Amino acid sequence: MRLRHVFLSTFVLLSVLIASAAAYAQDVEPHGLPGRYDFYDEMDGMQIQAPGELDGLASPSFEPGRAASGVRASASGWRSFTNPGETVQGAYCSIAADQGAYPFISSMEKTDDGFNPGANGPVETMLVQPDGKILVAGKFTILGGKPRNYIGRLNADGTLDDSFNPNAGYYVYALALQDDGKIVVGGRFTTMGSKPRGGIARLNSNGTLDGSFNTGWSSDITINTLAVQSDDKILVGGRFNQIDGDWQANIARLDPDGSRDETFNPHVHNTVEVLLVQPDDKILLGGSFLSIDGRSRKRIARLNPDGTLDMAFDPQADGTLCNGCTIQEVYSLALQADGKILVGGGFTTLGGQPRDRIGRLKPDGTLDAAFNPGANSYVLALVVQEDGKIVVGGTFYKLGGQSRNKIGRLKSDGTLDPAFNPEASSTVRALAVQADDKILVGGVFTDLGGQPLERIARLNPDGSLDLIIPAADHVIYLSLVFKQ
Repeated sequence: MRLRHVFLSTFVLLSVLIASAAAYAQDVEPHGLPGRYDFYDEMDGMQIQAPGELDGLASPSFEPGRAASGVRASASGWRSFTNPGETVQGAYCSIAADQGAYPFISSMEKTDDGFNPGANGPVETMLVQPDGKILVAGKFTILGGKPRNYIGRLNADGTLDDSFNPNAGYYVYALALQDDGKIVVGGRFTTMGSKPRGGIARLNSNGTLDGSFNTGWSSDITINTLAVQSDDKILVGGRFNQIDGDWQANIARLDPDGSRDETFNPHVHNTVEVLLVQPDDKILLGGSFLSIDGRSRKRIARLNPDGTLDMAFDPQADGTLCNGCTIQEVYSLALQADGKILVGGGFTTLGGQPRDRIGRLKPDGTLDAAFNPGANSYVLALVVQEDGKIVVGGTFYKLGGQSRNKIGRLKSDGTLDPAFNPEASSTVRALAVQADDKILVGGVFTDLGGQPLERIARLNPDGSLDLIIPAADHVIYLSLVFKQ
């Protein structure tokens, strides 16, 4: 977890310099006394503090303001340093060893500062497993300070699940979880776990590739969205025009073994960005398409369970482009407990009425006239909390007529929740709600709630950061780990 140094809002990197004694230059790695030794920085410099008995060995004796015997520590300005696979922020401190005393420090750890795994590229989607672990996917190659190519998994506390490393060959945009715990993955990749997989793959629950699931699809397929039906069939949406040499336009359905369901073949005119299965197994879809099976359906539609078009459902998302917007796609859909349908995107009309990038439909597809919060730019993510409140993410800086930078929350009636305003520095692309009602946030941002949080963060139900933020007179703890 990354250290947060908030003193004077200065964020710098911590450099740890290690010197070894000649007396310990032997072919045993690593050298030194086993144990963990905590130190912390204060406004007046670096001090050393003992954590007590460690690994069955007594810690050296420490005194406030003084280093332990055999270890020198000093705060000597500010400097940048990055450990392999990990960036650390804080005061510059040099650590050295006296002749004959614990010369090798094998690693550096930091005490828990809340949920802050960090990713070095955009987070496109997240999914919470029943055990509380969090699947994360996108355009990153580092997650939680370690290499993870485009997909990884976090433990419930935000630390990286070291056992899970599928190694996608390129971007991952979509995740879906089956009842048996297997994970369906979609995106622009051509390999998964170094095996050929064109745009879609399935993982076992431990992250290894499911060899029994192989569509054999070509490399020019992009999967943007996935959904699993009650019968475990898998809906696939994105940008493609054929599968296995057969015409199949932008949506398909797979049997549980990965083979194509040839009975399901609606022809969608253009890209599908989002799929959502209703409790009655009808299928909602949104994107940039203007027709399905030759019938007008502007950017939103519903299919019957057999893939035929629901003729009664035709709200049509349309309108003029917002300033800086290039397309009017429907990007996000969410279903409320009462069956009403939340719609987000780049449109300015919905159901024939003005609706700025967010609206709500009744179960029959007609517009909910009472719900009209409005956003001034794209709404890319929607999620409904247990109490019916609606968290909204995107590129907007106004929501419900008030300032809200890229993230905000609506009450169930569509009015703005005035108490919720974490403010993201850049686009929010993904939202998920945990069983404890904490909110996962992913995207392009590098700052959320005034704190440096790189592209993934977690909020408490009230909108505050799930993060330990030191006060101005803070004491921030780090650890040095000595191992034999």
